[in-house]
Amino acid sequence: MKTNLIIEIWEIKTIINEAIEKQDSQLFDIARKRFEKLYETKAYINSVATSTIDYEPENVEYMMMDREQNFAVIAFEFHKDSKRVLGEDVPIEQFQFSSMFELMWWNCWMFNNFVKNAEENFDIRQNMMIFNSIDHNMREMINHYENFEDINSKQERESLIKIHNMIKSKYNELYNNIKK
Repeated sequence: MKTNLIIEIWEIKTIINEAIEKQDSQLFDIARKRFEKLYETKAYINSVATSTIDYEPENVEYMMMDREQNFAVIAFEFHKDSKRVLGEDVPIEQFQFSSMFELMWWNCWMFNNFVKNAEENFDIRQNMMIFNSIDHNMREMINHYENFEDINSKQERESLIKIHNMIKSKYNELYNNIKK
């Protein structure tokens, strides 16, 4: 069975978020092993999720380079997270979304913050702005996959729908169906 990159990235980043919050190196090592497995198996090469959005490569070689580069962006962010786990203050400089892969990474981080903010009674108006961004990103990612007919892309689209439903469910749980 092939690795579903969408689910795998969401789960890895969720583990990383928790490891950073708890400053738990052992938990981070679990995420590291899973991330290394993605690299070793080259699962990201077989997914439209690592393709730059609205980029038409000239040939297969350029397509592979594009997917490799987008994986490298996440590997760079992963390295920053390894420092955060150790308690270093590594600022988030910018959000750069060129692929679904990167957008899932950052969406998971924003969702983690949204949940934490809600549990800590953070200003609801500010938290709704975060939620609206997450919700918009998820809808756009799901729409992006509409025209792909290969099995892998269809499974990834279904995974996005599943994650989006989980996000909306968590929103309802946290805010007891308060209208945005």
